[in-house]
Amino acid sequence: MTNSAIVIITRLIATNKQARDQILEHFHTIALYSSVNEPGVLKYASCLPDDAKDETTVYVIEEHLDKPTYDAHMSLQPVTSFTAALQDKSNPLITSDTKIYTVAWTPALLSRDDRLPSNAMKTTAYDLRARIEHPYILFATITDPDKEDIDTLEPYGAAIVKYATENEPDTIFYADARPVEPSPEARATGAEASAGGFICAVEVYASKEACMKHLQDESVKDLAVEGNKLGSKFEIVPMVMNEGWLIRE
Repeated sequence: MTNSAIVIITRLIATNKQARDQILEHFHTIALYSSVNEPGVLKYASCLPDDAKDETTVYVIEEHLDKPTYDAHMSLQPVTSFTAALQDKSNPLITSDTKIYTVAWTPALLSRDDRLPSNAMKTTAYDLRARIEHPYILFATITDPDKEDIDTLEPYGAAIVKYATENEPDTIFYADARPVEPSPEARATGAEASAGGFICAVEVYASKEACMKHLQDESVKDLAVEGNKLGSKFEIVPMVMNEGWLIRE
């Protein structure tokens, strides 16, 4: 993770379950190529909601080393084919509810690299014992019309990371992120700049039970109390990683 890294979190709402299956097949093709040929793609993971009734939502978490890496990735044939499929009006795969967050990690970050799912996990004789192949993930967002309110809340993330680092071995990744101005290429695919104040967190746990335990921490409750005082809006999306990696080896 570097200061020049480009982090993109995308929410796709498929038109139906069959369309979501097509989207996941495109992702599989891209991930298969990227895992071997794109060393600058540091994170690339598809995630599905932890709700069996939701058969249409897909989240994708990406981290690219820098803009040249991102630009090269976007020009790959499997990626351009996927983009063309999403834009095909004769066979619509997604609704208009697509959301793209272009963000950068803040210093509040915990990463237990030896436990995160790796791009090398599918290779023969790879030792999976320490890795969590399908971790439980929360994508949490806080929005507020007043950017200063979000600035007030940001230090709470550092307290959460400190507590998790010292007391929660099954919290295997936790990072806060703030928005950055989307590139013209990202805007072309639907990315928008966030108005007002916005911060999000990508939280990765070894299990759902570990996640539930984390949510009882006093540091997490302190953030919720302060955010409620300020009138900030919280949204938490629980999901399970479907395919890909969150650490590159």
